[in-house]
Amino acid sequence: MDGLYIVVCVVFILAAFTRLIALIGSRATTQASHESNKGIQLAEAGKYQEAITRFNRAIDLSPNDPMALYDRGLAYYYLNQYELALQDYDDAICLNSNESIFYYNRGLTYKALNQSEAAIKDFSQVIRLDPRNAEAYFNRGLAHNVLRQYEQAIQDFDQAVRLEPYHTQLFYNRGLAYQELKQDVRAQRDFDHAKKLEESGDPPR
Repeated sequence: MDGLYIVVCVVFILAAFTRLIALIGSRATTQASHESNKGIQLAEAGKYQEAITRFNRAIDLSPNDPMALYDRGLAYYYLNQYELALQDYDDAICLNSNESIFYYNRGLTYKALNQSEAAIKDFSQVIRLDPRNAEAYFNRGLAHNVLRQYEQAIQDFDQAVRLEPYHTQLFYNRGLAYQELKQDVRAQRDFDHAKKLEESGDPPR
């Protein structure tokens, strides 16, 4: 009986310990979520450095949360601290490699650093995960333009136009690519269309 009593006691102790660990983890997750939400609010108000402080706390509490890393990366991006942003995007992707927005914003960061080839790879991954993402086609086209890969740029702009036909900058940048290829009639047609869209109130991009 004593042996059985000991076993029962151990079982209850282990169960209590498991519940305690779960409770601590739950509280940490809840607090991490609170810190992340505060960080997002600060970032939306343009207070990026204060937001980073909140995201740091969230990451300390929940280091495997890819969204907290992504949000901090975004804050670094808006502060033009691109290398720090890349580190956070890399870590977020390591934790969740199926989130297209992680690759998209890392691609924008590479583009800001004039690393067009790396940007193209990330925008291509966005398109694989989200084939109807017009902005990914548009930005990949811009990167191709930078590399003077004008035919590839036009292909991307064509696809983006199919998905989002009222995007002024799409037509303007496709016109630039046509211009570089000495296809002046097509270039002028795109420039004219971009001007009409702008005059009709298409928001600038």
